[in-house]
Amino acid sequence: MEHPQKLALVLDDQSLTYAELLHSSQLLAHHLTDRCQIQPDDIVAQCVDRSIEMHWIFRTQLMFDAKSGLLRQSIHDRFTYPIRISTINDEQEQAKLLHEEMWTPFDTEHDGVFRCHLIQYDHNHQKDRLSNGDLVVFYFHHGSFDGRAIDLFLGELKVAYSGGELQSPCLQYIDYSFHERKLAMTEARNYWSELLQDYGWDRQLNLGGTKKPMSARRTSR
Repeated sequence: MEHPQKLALVLDDQSLTYAELLHSSQLLAHHLTDRCQIQPDDIVAQCVDRSIEMHWIFRTQLMFDAKSGLLRQSIHDRFTYPIRISTINDEQEQAKLLHEEMWTPFDTEHDGVFRCHLIQYDHNHQKDRLSNGDLVVFYFHHGSFDGRAIDLFLGELKVAYSGGELQSPCLQYIDYSFHERKLAMTEARNYWSELLQDYGWDRQLNLGGTKKPMSARRTSR
């Protein structure tokens, strides 16, 4: 398995964010992690909520139908995404938490394709408010988010954070899916059909090459 690749993303002059893109060998279930250091009196949670309200894909549950061999998508008008809150004392604990979170698979049937982790240092006396040095960690399932969407998501977050109005997108991800279905995919279908020939859909795909055992359920074909 390849090691995480790092790239730097700048939100503004005072706030530096960076992402670790984990090229997981779990088929179409890559984890994209954006760790954002924030400023006092932060309203990131409200900004994320506004983005989720606009984009159907963040309010989606993915369910794999073993009988038909198809991945089914369920979109909800309102959806509560998982939020985890942790308190740490040092960077070693921070690294441990991020590693554990990185290897925690998505339960797309119940929790959807997006989750958030708020990490506070113990020296923060205001437990109900994030301070400088605390972290907001975003995790996206690859079925909803890829490297090309980083700038779009962070751009919307920055606009919302500064009090600007977010414009509803003219197209949703499902529109792209319909367009993709019209493309000639014969070569891709033949490749995956040959690769997964005689594969039992009721069992987890044996990826090989990963020393750390994973209890993840397979989330796509």
